[in-house]
Amino acid sequence: MSENLVRDIHDLVATSEDPSEASARPPGTTRRELRAMRRDVLRKLRLSSGMSVAEIGCGVCLLGVPVARCASRYVGLDFAPQAVRVANERLRVAGVGDRARALCVDMLDVTDEELEQLGRFDRVLMYAVLHYARSEQEAMRLLQRTVDLLAPGGRALVGNVPLEDTATGWTSNGRSPRGPLARLILAGGWAASGGAALPLTFRWKTRRTVEAIVKAASLRAVGLRAASFEAASPKAASRQSPDAFPPVRLPANYTLALSTAAVERWLAMLKGDVTHRWQLPAPGVPLAPGRADLLILRR
Repeated sequence: MSENLVRDIHDLVATSEDPSEASARPPGTTRRELRAMRRDVLRKLRLSSGMSVAEIGCGVCLLGVPVARCASRYVGLDFAPQAVRVANERLRVAGVGDRARALCVDMLDVTDEELEQLGRFDRVLMYAVLHYARSEQEAMRLLQRTVDLLAPGGRALVGNVPLEDTATGWTSNGRSPRGPLARLILAGGWAASGGAALPLTFRWKTRRTVEAIVKAASLRAVGLRAASFEAASPKAASRQSPDAFPPVRLPANYTLALSTAAVERWLAMLKGDVTHRWQLPAPGVPLAPGRADLLILRR
């Protein structure tokens, strides 16, 4: 074990044949949700031919492969060496190895000179990474390095950010989310104000509730099929080695709790002429309560 449990977890699961597990997605994430996530990321990046893309925290390139197929140059950056090895193999098998590669780089430790060598990119992706920061300093540095990699006119997607203050909108005790930004995110990203916020929030929560019901039914069906398979062929089921990758969880308070107020404060301190806005993940994207996507545009 190293001094960084996040690195250890990603290296541990990287060789799993389950793409959700190999990319450290939450347990129970379905293949349909992974496809929805890929489509949502590509839509928000607005890729076109000739563009270059850098991905911070690329892992095994679950998103990197479809992104690389749409880009003229892709560079994945991750601090987990086993995950990087798997990522490069996935890029090779996908037929994009001539214009895409993954590098073992810790963006918290990279120097300005090393950053210059990487170059500037039309698009930067950092998906489900910011919440791994262990301090405000680490979170700010990740955001700053995201901006540093952006070329003028570039767009960055900081995706799937868990925000504690927006999660209150999901509770059953009737509390409302704190702050106008939290209410805006829960409203679905529209310019909701006054009485308009409540029905839009209700629409968004209804959408997520329906998705949760459909997913639960799908998982039950998968569980029934797996149980039938195991009963029919115990030896074949045993070869799947379900315990090969036991679930590993981070200790409580190991990483930083995020909020819209904190992220907004860090964004205001970034070096570089940038603007930003919040958006919801599209329907069907794996989503825990209070998660939102952050788009950063560099002028």
